[in-house]
Amino acid sequence: RFDLAHAAIDRALAIWKANNAGAFFVGYGLMDRGRLELAEGHPLIARATLEGAVEVLRKYDPVIMAQAQFALARAVWASSHDRGRAVELARGARSILADGKAPPRTTLEIDTWVTAHAP
Repeated sequence: RFDLAHAAIDRALAIWKANNAGAFFVGYGLMDRGRLELAEGHPLIARATLEGAVEVLRKYDPVIMAQAQFALARAVWASSHDRGRAVELARGARSILADGKAPPRTTLEIDTWVTAHAP
């Protein structure tokens, strides 16, 4: 059902942009689009989308930005030989979440990924 998800995300982004919604909404939409592109097996496309999401979300919400950064880490891992950067991104996302404000499931997911992918 990737097509339906793309349509919904694209529609939401268009509405937010047309109504001058805050950049946070656009960043969140980009994060969702990037996660979808990654799930579809398009890590290079996801990487570009998620780079944009992280840049926008950095200014608004550290927990959401860390989630976008972790998605970017997975896209970098899947799309390049720069696997060290991918692990650094994931560790950076985890350190942002160290204050306990993130759902435990999120921190566990990052910890599990880093354990499986770090040298």
